[in-house]
Order: sequence, then C-alpha cells, then structure tokens
Amino acid sequence: MRYLLLGWMVGLSYAQGLEKSIPQAFARAKQERKLLWVMVSATWCKPCKVVEKKVLSNPEFFKKVANDYVLLKVYASSGEQTTPGAEEIVQRYKVKAYPTFLYLSPEGELLHQDEGVSTRVYKGSSSQAVEYFVEEMAKVKKRYK
Repeated sequence: MRYLLLGWMVGLSYAQGLEKSIPQAFARAKQERKLLWVMVSATWCKPCKVVEKKVLSNPEFFKKVANDYVLLKVYASSGEQTTPGAEEIVQRYKVKAYPTFLYLSPEGELLHQDEGVSTRVYKGSSSQAVEYFVEEMAKVKKRYK
C-alpha cells in the first residue's frame, strides 16, 4: 500500500508540472525562457523519497515556482528505472550524491548545485520543506537575472 501511495503522489506531481523527459524539459526551458530545476534522484535513495513526499507531492510547490522554473526529476543509478539520459546528466554536472539539485539556465549552464537534503526539509513539515526550496530557487533566479 505504501508503494501504491508513493506512486500516486509522484504521479500527481507529474500532473502538476514535473517533467518526465530530459529532452522535453530542456526544450521547454528554452522555449519558455525559464530556468531549469533538476532533482537527480535514485529509486533506492531514502532522502530523495522525503523530498518526493514533502515537496513534490505538495501543490503549493508547483504554484510558487511554475512561473520561473521548468521542473524535472530524473532517476540515475536505478537499474531499469533509470531515466533515459540521466547518466549523461550525472556525468555532465558531476553529480556525486543523491539527491542533487541542479539549477540550470535555459541553455543548460550550471548556475547552482546542492547535494543532499537540508535539515529543514528532512525534519520540517511539508510547508517548511516547500518554503526551503522556494527560497533557494528565488536566490538562484535573482543571481541569474
């Protein structure tokens, strides 16, 4: 039942604007002239599941960042569930831990990179976790623009 619920929550996040395809996400970022936020995850990663549950299943996250970012989550190092192209992302941006959050220009230039999960996300409520990412994304946007 727990996996069914997690699958539903992740499916819900896709319906709210989380891209499933790397080429589609990059094309959309260029077309809409938005920054790209990439969560590089792994199916076996427990901290990744915390972000999925607290942030990616929360509609407020998508409402607050959709005007400025195209959102993408990819699975790397996950066997058959690895997202096509994810290993190239890992190599290009030198991802060494999961989760890693990449903040990219519409052209794919790395603007900022965070590894791991903040205590504020890990121990906080869903609202606190969302606010953490919203604040981080606003800082990167301000530096980029």
